[in-house]
Amino acid sequence: MSEKEFVREMNRIGRESSILEEAIEKTQELFAVEIGETRLHVRPVVCGVSIFGEKAVREFLDSRRFPFRGVYTAPLGTDGVLIACIGSWGAPMETIQSLVEHAAVRLAALLDGALALASRQSEAA
Repeated sequence: MSEKEFVREMNRIGRESSILEEAIEKTQELFAVEIGETRLHVRPVVCGVSIFGEKAVREFLDSRRFPFRGVYTAPLGTDGVLIACIGSWGAPMETIQSLVEHAAVRLAALLDGALALASRQSEAA
C-alpha cells in the first residue's frame, strides 16, 4: 500500500469510527498490517512522566521480534499525545513519523468531537 493509500485508509477509519477507542484499534491494525507490530497509546500532555517510563513502551523496546523498533509521538489536540510503538523490517522512519502525525490529527478530531459532546451534555444537565 502506498503512503497516499495509507492516508486515505486512515481518513476512512476516522470518518467511520463512532468512538475514539474504535478508531485507535482500527488504526493500530492498519499500521500492523502495513508496517509491522504496532501499539498505539494515548495519554495526557501533563502526565509528567517520560514516555520511556511507560511500561508498555519499555517492554516494546526490549522485545526482539523486529530488528527496527521505534517510538514515535505526535500531539493529539491540545491536551494529549499519541505514542506509537512500531516494529518493522526497515520502513523509513520519516514515513512512519508522517503517518503517525496524520493518525494523530484524525484521532484528535474524534477526541475533540467527543469532548464537545460531553461538554454540551453536562451543560444541559
